[in-house]
Amino acid sequence: MAKRIVLGLALVVLISGCSFSIPEGYRPKPSPMPTAGATQIAPKDRSKAIDFSGETLAGKNFQLNNVQGPIVLNAWASWCTECKDEWPVFVAAQEKYKDVTFVGLNEADDKNSALEFIAKFGDGWTHVFDPNQTIATANRILPGPYLPVTVVLDKQHRIAARIVGGASEAELTVILNTLTAE
Repeated sequence: MAKRIVLGLALVVLISGCSFSIPEGYRPKPSPMPTAGATQIAPKDRSKAIDFSGETLAGKNFQLNNVQGPIVLNAWASWCTECKDEWPVFVAAQEKYKDVTFVGLNEADDKNSALEFIAKFGDGWTHVFDPNQTIATANRILPGPYLPVTVVLDKQHRIAARIVGGASEAELTVILNTLTAE
């Protein structure tokens, strides 16, 4: 008898075309996949400066306006495969470009996982914890729910370049050479 009831319910669902609806709040908002790669922005076309504050993964307060000069701001997460792949690019660039500050923006991540990632892959820069992507979204850093994304800020903290997807050494070198020559 129970089998007939279950089969009957399954038949009703199939016949109705599975026409139940999921409330709008439970669906991710549609957003087009951004084009991967690097884009530079001419100084005259750069929008207003970015500023934010937050807590670092080390538990300290961070204020972007306290940083002088150009900034490489990399949005990453410990679970992101491309973030792992691009990490050595930032380590090498930080050693090469001493006048550029590197800042990580840890996105949609677990703090302990992020700390384990840093311990495993190494670094020498500050990482701001942004588990709900509030900072990244409010400051036009992320073009949607995609990681990794890197923005390079000029001396006035305006977005001068954006790299969607994993950053390559060649892309970052061209951007930083152009920016440091301004």
